[in-house]
Amino acid sequence: MQRSFTYNHFIDYLIIFVAFIAYESLSNIYLFFPPLISLLLWYMIKYVRTEQMPGLILVVLMTLVYEVDKGYILFSVLIYFFLVIYFLLPRIEQYIICKSCIRFIIVLLAYVGLYIFASIFAQAFWLDMPAFTFAIFYYIIIEFFIVSLL
Repeated sequence: MQRSFTYNHFIDYLIIFVAFIAYESLSNIYLFFPPLISLLLWYMIKYVRTEQMPGLILVVLMTLVYEVDKGYILFSVLIYFFLVIYFLLPRIEQYIICKSCIRFIIVLLAYVGLYIFASIFAQAFWLDMPAFTFAIFYYIIIEFFIVSLL
């Protein structure tokens, strides 16, 4: 009796999801581990464009784990990601051809743009402003190298 092809992918996605939860827990303890938010944005862009529903569901679940873990309002990061994918990124790709430059812009949008979006969101709903630390620049550099390898 053989396993079906979808069953194998389900196990792979389950392992990736559990590993991401463990990594996010470690990134709260050890601050030199980047939170991998730009990697989530990169894969969300990839799965939206290729219309791979199981991968997109996995990235959405991982983004929800990220939101809960980092203290964002539920679905705020997902809203920001879809605004970037459908409104900002087509305009950027219209003017910039360099793939490395687009990858760097995606990493910047993931960190700096999310901080600006969260600040606007906090002002609109009278919440505490998100903290800006200079570790974000370290995370940008590390995650640019990670995204460049993809």
